[in-house]
Amino acid sequence: MSRSAIKNIYERLVNSGFNSVFYLYSVFMILFTVFYVFVLQKNPDFFITDDGYYTIGKLFYQGKSTLLHQSRGPGLYLLFSAFNIFPEVLHPYLRIAVTMITTYGILYFASRIFSGILNREQLFWGLFISVFNPLYIHFTIKNTPEVYTAFFLGAIILSYKLFIETAELRYALLAALSILLGMTVKPVFFLIPAAMIVHVIMYKKSARELISVLLILFVALSSYFAFQSLTRQKDGENFSYGFTDIMSRVYIYDAMLESGEINLGTTEELLATSNEKSNYIICDNYFKEWLKEYRKSNPDGTEPEIALNFTKDNLFRSVLLRVTSPVLFISLTSNSFETYLLLAVNSFLVITTLISIKRIYKNQKPATDIILFTLAGYFLVFFLTLSYARYSMPFMSYFLVFNGVFINGIIKNRRS
Repeated sequence: MSRSAIKNIYERLVNSGFNSVFYLYSVFMILFTVFYVFVLQKNPDFFITDDGYYTIGKLFYQGKSTLLHQSRGPGLYLLFSAFNIFPEVLHPYLRIAVTMITTYGILYFASRIFSGILNREQLFWGLFISVFNPLYIHFTIKNTPEVYTAFFLGAIILSYKLFIETAELRYALLAALSILLGMTVKPVFFLIPAAMIVHVIMYKKSARELISVLLILFVALSSYFAFQSLTRQKDGENFSYGFTDIMSRVYIYDAMLESGEINLGTTEELLATSNEKSNYIICDNYFKEWLKEYRKSNPDGTEPEIALNFTKDNLFRSVLLRVTSPVLFISLTSNSFETYLLLAVNSFLVITTLISIKRIYKNQKPATDIILFTLAGYFLVFFLTLSYARYSMPFMSYFLVFNGVFINGIIKNRRS
């Protein structure tokens, strides 16, 4: 193929922007599916049985289960329950199709968010690297809830960006609605409005904008506590969703020392065959032992009281987890190989992204800050609670778009 033909293809890809990246991603997903199912002859259930959402959605469709007190929000249960309209043999492929549709939305939001900040080539490469990296590919193949969280995170950032740029109330309402809908998937958006408030104050916006963001915060917190009550277990310790996970992760380094593995250890095979070696189980057991002792003297302790006393008793572990959280946030996964791979690749991408932000920040400061402050609100949830690579996927999907500046710079240098 001639150099001019390659150049023409490249120009077409760049000009089509997010559509080009979506087509490339779709081709990859289809080829992977064909190779996995028909060449390797693996069970396509790989795409649908990695979490409880699918099973509970199926039971809900059959009238055998309620969506209340299921430890998770109802959003994905409702989505997966709708799959049961079709024959079960099609469910894995429906899930892949929904993943691809959601990815299209993510790419669309990202292209709108970065429009005017990056040029065409920078945007193309930024979108490309945001989905063609180990973190995104792995967790979209597995169709984790973070695929949908990333979708709503993009809607929140874009709505807020349009609101700040136009001061039109409808965009503030869209941001609030996006937070509300996103909370039905994962209750992780409630601190984003707090970051918005800091942003509005720093840029000395009008009282109308500040009041609008305060209303968004009210919607976010109301939604958070509403879904926490809906997902609170009726039996057992009566903890809200995520409480045990948040507390027990403080013991992750103890678990790593005991198991000799640098991972969270939640693979189905590991849990089924060697529970005592799973860091996930080890962390939970440590927390259960602490809770057992605590209950002896405080049988009626509330969840906030338990959290406060647990933190006091494990202050060093709690601080250590928060200090190392940014590293764990982009790396810790179900097995050691994935953890090391993500740590190496994502660390490099984060560094090059920070270099990219530095290069454009002076000329694009206001627009860039809108994105960074909104992402900071999402990141803060995991900084204060727990870190797991899968949860960073929505954050990285938009953060890495800045990396298009770095990649495009390398391409231009090679041309010259």
